[in-house]
Amino acid sequence: MKASYTWLRSLVPGLDASPAEVGERLTRSGLEVEELVEFGAASPQAVVAVVQKVDKHPDRDRLTLVTVDRGGATQTVLCGAPNVPAPGGKVVLAPVGAHLPAVGLTITPREIAGVTSAGMLCSEQELGLAGGGGKGDGILVLPPDFAAVAGTPLAKALPGSHDFIFDIGVTPNRPDALGHVGIAREIAALFELPFEAPEADAPSRVADGLTIDGLASVAIEDTERCPHYGAAAVVGVTVGPSPRWLRYRLESLGIRSISNVVDVTNLVLLEFGQPMHAFDLDRLPGGKIVVRRARPGETMVTLDDVERRLDPDDLLITDGERGVALAGVMG
Repeated sequence: MKASYTWLRSLVPGLDASPAEVGERLTRSGLEVEELVEFGAASPQAVVAVVQKVDKHPDRDRLTLVTVDRGGATQTVLCGAPNVPAPGGKVVLAPVGAHLPAVGLTITPREIAGVTSAGMLCSEQELGLAGGGGKGDGILVLPPDFAAVAGTPLAKALPGSHDFIFDIGVTPNRPDALGHVGIAREIAALFELPFEAPEADAPSRVADGLTIDGLASVAIEDTERCPHYGAAAVVGVTVGPSPRWLRYRLESLGIRSISNVVDVTNLVLLEFGQPMHAFDLDRLPGGKIVVRRARPGETMVTLDDVERRLDPDDLLITDGERGVALAGVMG
């Protein structure tokens, strides 16, 4: 189980112990921290910079000379990315001396075709904020309404861009530690601090003239394997990319961002240890959900486009006819 130090501190607000001390206490309590990893290690060294001027390199067509304000000073760096913004745009600068562990690079002054570059404009991959390695598709360009001023360390300016991650070996007798809420309760007890449970409004059975009974139904054929299955309907949702803070949080915990809808279900899984799955109501005939065991010889194609032959002991979430998810495993 991977757990975020920042997230845990939000549930135990009085916690001021270092990540190392928290890890040591957890291990002594029986939740062994097998590894402590710094996520976005370059973020405290990188700074927000504002583009002042963009010129072509005199001899290299693919390079751009970018003059940036880094907070109290300007400097010119070479950049080969295709998405350098116009003057006024905000980017991320790794100054000389900054170390980028994700690509194994320490920034030093470099001269290319007679032009010296004293820094580097960075991509999310180079900063260790996105998977896939390499340089990525271009530098990280911050949105026009980004509030942080030039010179602000990225770790302070961009939520989620810096964290410490505990990799905890959870034993079978501690299922409560399969989510951040359970781990935070343990930390609160260990440090004798108050625990603040996350709050959320309970969904209503009637909203905007719609009722849950008119949108979806749940039937459980195997109550021994699945004593309870809850469903909620969310209407008027536009599926799209998640905000950066959510993408970074999932990335830091080893989960790839898919979309805002899928990412929220994974966020809840990481928070409470409760598996969830989002279905498209338009693809569920009559909004019907039936929980049953797989039939002999039954197959289903999972989200990774693999056709899987099911065992009669497998628990399926179906639309009444075909499987739409392998319960607690994959859609």
